[in-house]
Amino acid sequence: MVGTGSAAVTAIFDSRVEAEAAAQRLIDAGIPAAQVKVMPENPNIQAEGRDVGTEGGFLGALFSVLFPRDDHDAYEEALRRGGILVVAEDVPAGLHEAALAALDQEDALDLDERVAAWKLEGWSGSGAAAMPGREMRRDPGRSRGRVRTYRAD
Repeated sequence: MVGTGSAAVTAIFDSRVEAEAAAQRLIDAGIPAAQVKVMPENPNIQAEGRDVGTEGGFLGALFSVLFPRDDHDAYEEALRRGGILVVAEDVPAGLHEAALAALDQEDALDLDERVAAWKLEGWSGSGAAAMPGREMRRDPGRSRGRVRTYRAD
């Protein structure tokens, strides 16, 4: 998934078209296509109201390894509400800035703003802990407004 010392860069989008365009920008910036994921891969997961964070397969594995407990609920809620997640895994230091630039576009959502709005609506998170796995930590110093970077501890 994410190698030791590597980074994962993530962003949430409101539409699959925006997310796929962002994924293509990552590939154009030099991130190998095999390391770029658009999720959920199956749009029916959201349409059927299934639990997107623990759905199993790659998405479930991603949630168990990538997101720290503090961010797990926010990403799960964003996907539940129809957001599309783009992840660039194992981004080497030399491509980190290019990955940030590729995702930090006007169509990326500010997840912190969304979480604040959801809390005003009464959302408090699921309270479920992230699945066990190697925990990543958010790296604010290597993140930008709408794009988050995660690193292995």
